[in-house]
Amino acid sequence: MPGGRSRGALSVIFLFFVLTGLWGLDPQWKQPTGGRVIALAQARRYPWVYALAEDRRIHANRVDGRSIWKSAIFPERMQASMVRGPDESLYVHSASGVLYAVNPAGRIVWEVESSGQINHGPVVSPTGVIYYVNSDSKLIVRNHVGRLLWQQAYDKSIIGLFAANRDEPLMFRLRLLFDDGDLITLDSSGRKLYSMRLDLPPAAKEGPVFLCIADSGMLVGRERRMRSYNEDGAPISTYIFDSPLSGLVYTAGSCFILDKKGLLMVYDTFRQRMLDTSWPLVKPAAEPILNEKNSFFVGGSDWVVYSFQLPESLVWSNRGKGLSPQSKKKSQSTKEPPQEDAGEIITAELISQAGRDDLIMVLERTITELRKKNEGLSYERGIKTLELLAGVGVLNPRREGRRLINDYPEIRRRAVDLLGLYGDLHSIDFLTRLARYEWDSRVQTSVIQALGNLRSDPDGNLARELLSLTKKRVFDIEENPALSPVLISSIDRISRYSGVVRSTAAELLKEIYYSGVSRDLRLQAIETLRSFNQRK
Repeated sequence: MPGGRSRGALSVIFLFFVLTGLWGLDPQWKQPTGGRVIALAQARRYPWVYALAEDRRIHANRVDGRSIWKSAIFPERMQASMVRGPDESLYVHSASGVLYAVNPAGRIVWEVESSGQINHGPVVSPTGVIYYVNSDSKLIVRNHVGRLLWQQAYDKSIIGLFAANRDEPLMFRLRLLFDDGDLITLDSSGRKLYSMRLDLPPAAKEGPVFLCIADSGMLVGRERRMRSYNEDGAPISTYIFDSPLSGLVYTAGSCFILDKKGLLMVYDTFRQRMLDTSWPLVKPAAEPILNEKNSFFVGGSDWVVYSFQLPESLVWSNRGKGLSPQSKKKSQSTKEPPQEDAGEIITAELISQAGRDDLIMVLERTITELRKKNEGLSYERGIKTLELLAGVGVLNPRREGRRLINDYPEIRRRAVDLLGLYGDLHSIDFLTRLARYEWDSRVQTSVIQALGNLRSDPDGNLARELLSLTKKRVFDIEENPALSPVLISSIDRISRYSGVVRSTAAELLKEIYYSGVSRDLRLQAIETLRSFNQRK
């Protein structure tokens, strides 16, 4: 029958589109912005997706497509880069090289001018340390509140900065790709771990470089070309696409490839070959992202953020399969032993046994090293030493009979003050722990001040701890009048930075207001509490 033949023909056509991947994926949702989308990022603690658009705003959307907030307008044109830190702060930068930090409420919490334009990055470590490369091929490193920690210059042109193991502090790695094909891997202190030479695909002009690394090898894409390599850096295959690449996204044994026409392709990293399946999506203007629920987010050139649900069978099809035979070409990888730390290794045992004069000497030397700002090893060694000095006599007491013989509050106080300047997110955890045991009121004041300087409190644990220590009279605000103004100032700074007014922060201010402190301090507490209500 004619109708039957028509239905049969349609079925065959439908099957052809499905098997060849030419049937496009329908978006789950789409959310318009105020301009062409140039960068995407996803939240860690919230079901949100962030889009930086050419209207110079960040747009936050839930993963179901509902709009949450829009940031204030940045004062100048922004570059196509946005990254989320472990405390949910967002980092973006302008065309002139100004780096901005934006809290989860969409407010700019700090900005800092870089020396020249920011060419690559930023990327962020699990402790909140920010890395980026400027136009002079200099790797610049700042903590989560924007303070310069150290910098390192290179005599070759850097064309890519990438991060690996972003959620594992001990395994975090930086990768720098140079224009001559050298790919070097650094630890968080900038120490070179190993390198390899890649035969890069040729590029007709300068453009962004995309890197996708798996256990069995890697992909490097630039413009219309992509080259695959084995784990030692030996090239395997070269692919030439009809359109320039927009991004590479790795997950569960597959690398998803999106070109600028909106065609989504898949590379099997285990079998080391391209799959025949592909999907036309939308024309992208930003590098795509993929979340753990297989939602694929694309920032469109039509000013819209799109969410697509990838087939689960494709995302998980390669998990657990063995590696295919590798190329037998000679390895080009050069593994190097970690550089020895030239400085003296300071241990908790040495600190606990040292006398006051020796500790002062160690402290002064640490200050000198931190102020040089030219070596990552010195910075990491310095922070570890400061933590040991800040806890001397408290976290590692030494006694003769009942007498404590290594109680040096003036040394602890100076070390705590420096942690408040140069510390990272790990320093907040250390200072919070120290606050539970510190008995000297002057050092307590410095600890609270340092926590206020470092500000970050994404989970509310810090505000909760400050309230608990105040209620337990570990922080005796009536006995020590200097504690209250520092508590008020610090809880205000912490709340502003985090973008969240927590009930524990308000309760801490009420605790001060209803205490026996001076009238001026009680008024200061209630005025800060009133400003909280205005911020909600």
